[in-house]
Amino acid sequence: MTQEKEVPRQYWKISDIARALGVETHTLRSYEAQFGIGIHRNLRGQRRYTTTQIGQVALIVRLMNYFQMNAAIEIYRNGKAELILDIIDPPSKEQLVGTPMRVYP
Repeated sequence: MTQEKEVPRQYWKISDIARALGVETHTLRSYEAQFGIGIHRNLRGQRRYTTTQIGQVALIVRLMNYFQMNAAIEIYRNGKAELILDIIDPPSKEQLVGTPMRVYP
């Protein structure tokens, strides 16, 4: 008997991402437009998120917990989001175990 390999998932629906991040789907659509994230769409025009895009949106959700929209957009577009969030809300020791050290320019 052959065992089938599980194929890694490449795309996720907007409802799955919204639920995982604790936001509404309309919020993700707004962030997509405001922050200029190009979300992949299938042939039916439905949004499908890649793992990279999920990371981008998760970062934006964290930014929006601390900043108003205009400030969050400026920080994100200047590539300083991770640096600023690490200062404001540093990762716990448990989150750091096994994580490669980030070097900021």
